[in-house]
Amino acid sequence: MKALASALLASAIYLSLAACSPEPPTTVSISRVGFLAVSPVSNLAHLISGNNALVEITSDATNPDSFVITVNDQPASAQIAEHAFADGVHHYRMLLTELQPGNNLVRVETGEAAAALSLVNYPITGPIFSGAFIARAGFAVAPAITCSSGMPRCKNSDIGTSTLAG
Repeated sequence: MKALASALLASAIYLSLAACSPEPPTTVSISRVGFLAVSPVSNLAHLISGNNALVEITSDATNPDSFVITVNDQPASAQIAEHAFADGVHHYRMLLTELQPGNNLVRVETGEAAAALSLVNYPITGPIFSGAFIARAGFAVAPAITCSSGMPRCKNSDIGTSTLAG
């Protein structure tokens, strides 16, 4: 019975977070010829913060100078570096800076291939998640506990002081 209650609680938490989060952006490959994909590396596409995002471009293109990159229909000034090469596919990385708050559309084109990625940018100070349901669900900062001798996560120097649980 306890396991069923835990499973129901986990399901309720997931559904609550899913309902309150913006719809996760998608990567759209608009390839006409060749292979090209763009995906976020630094975080999930709908959880970017601080106006910067590390993005990976996967392509069969051998010259990164051939990429035309725009963010919100404006030319992006990102430096591209090859990260890996395997099975005829190049993996390039670039740091996008100066993302706008909210939705940002990243578009990459090379030759006949094109790909797009939607990023949702939040201020570095947050909040990305907010609301009382998060605190009740245990997603807030862990409660403070008072260390005492014999507690496995407390050092002798911590006895009698408060620390974060977990």
